[in-house]
Amino acid sequence: MSLLQPMKRILFLIIASIGSVSLGACEGIIDLETQFDIAFGETDGGNGDGSNNRGSIGIGVGVGFGNSGPEEDDAILEYEDIIPPEIIKSANVQGGDCWGDYFFQFGTNNTRIRVYDLALKTYVQNVYIPNDQKGFVPNCHCNTVAFGTEYYDTEDLFPLIYVSTGFGVDGYTGALVYRITKDYRGSFSASLVQTIKFPNMTTSWTEFIPAGGYAYLCYPGERTAYKVEMPKLKQGNLVFIDPSDALEVYQFPPRPTWMGSSRNQDNLFRDGKIIFITGVSQGFIGLVVLDLKERKWERIINFKKNGLTSEPESIFIWQGSICVALSGRIVKLKL
Repeated sequence: MSLLQPMKRILFLIIASIGSVSLGACEGIIDLETQFDIAFGETDGGNGDGSNNRGSIGIGVGVGFGNSGPEEDDAILEYEDIIPPEIIKSANVQGGDCWGDYFFQFGTNNTRIRVYDLALKTYVQNVYIPNDQKGFVPNCHCNTVAFGTEYYDTEDLFPLIYVSTGFGVDGYTGALVYRITKDYRGSFSASLVQTIKFPNMTTSWTEFIPAGGYAYLCYPGERTAYKVEMPKLKQGNLVFIDPSDALEVYQFPPRPTWMGSSRNQDNLFRDGKIIFITGVSQGFIGLVVLDLKERKWERIINFKKNGLTSEPESIFIWQGSICVALSGRIVKLKL
């Protein structure tokens, strides 16, 4: 870190605290919204040929944004189970992502990965993570999980997957970078190939969101995100990122008051929109769509009013549709 970086960091924090102003080095501060695990990105997240089964998605017409935020979407949400609920392994699950037809869902404290074949509608395997591969945070929560675009080896079937630690240790939180492989017998394994650390500047956890050649550090305590260059494997096994290195800073207004203090869960970015799931079983549970270009809330969908009452854990794209893994269900939404 250069001697100028601490000064730059202080400047970024001052700017973030006073709202939306212009600064040439930051390219402006953009008013968005978040409270917990909001995601940003600038890539289609696929292989360039549609082979990731992600594709583009369509989201309905936007709603207004007032002092208390947009109103709840009254439209009926249609959805279907991708995998029969009786097959789902629901205990201690957190964030996950999909590549091809395989859905990888990480567990609480980073103990294992559950693998599903969405096309065959089956549970495939529990991939147990050895203690020496769990990373530097003992209680890694794995709330935000997303594939990047870099491959460990050109022969690999899957790009690297990034797992936010959530909590921090000794002043740092971060992201664990795993290589997922599949052997000739069809068995999956995961190995830790890089650790990314950045300052834990809040009392709550921090998220790392891959976005092609960039990534975003999201600090919910400050309602601030920092756009940085995505670390590469060639930089070594341990990489440090500081918010003072940010290419751009984003400051978020608070969420609508009527939503209460519901916790954000997993999230994704597609087609200029941020889409995240939020809530726990005791409070509001739903899906939120933000339009970055228009800088407005577009939709808030109440899952409970539409029969989805368990806690949402993962959100991902499969076959061009938004899918959500809740506790006990994996469903495809018809938006």
